[in-house]
Amino acid sequence: WLEPAARADLPASYRTWLDRQTAANLVPPVAAHHDLTMWNVRLGDDGRLGVLDWAEAEPEALPLTDLFYALADAAAACGGYRDPVAAARSCFEPGGSRAATVAPLVDRLGAALGLAPGAAELCFHAAWLRHAANERRAGTGEGPVQEIVRWLAHRVGAS
Repeated sequence: WLEPAARADLPASYRTWLDRQTAANLVPPVAAHHDLTMWNVRLGDDGRLGVLDWAEAEPEALPLTDLFYALADAAAACGGYRDPVAAARSCFEPGGSRAATVAPLVDRLGAALGLAPGAAELCFHAAWLRHAANERRAGTGEGPVQEIVRWLAHRVGAS
């Protein structure tokens, strides 16, 4: 699941933390879209949601990864995509402006899947590592998701 981490230039302490979390948390696979941005979500005339662009989808992935990415992207959309890193942090950083709304949703969905808190945290990191690998593969240089991964590595190192 964390194969993108193997390709990333990550601090050793972060790799160690990821290895420990992977060993300690059994996580059941789920299907995933892997590109659940607001550009790929549409509201039909009948009021029903539709999801487009399934090119990155996989039948087996870590749970909640689409949720994490979609929440951060929705927050970024609210700000006109001016600062996607700040938008993600507003959702997932303790005390972030959206964290009080996001955290109970993530907790409720994680509990519905039977995930331990450590497993949900591992899924959170895996989501961003995958998207950072996509940024690197696209060759667009330093992107916002790579900055999010650096924030996560620092957060783990600081705890």
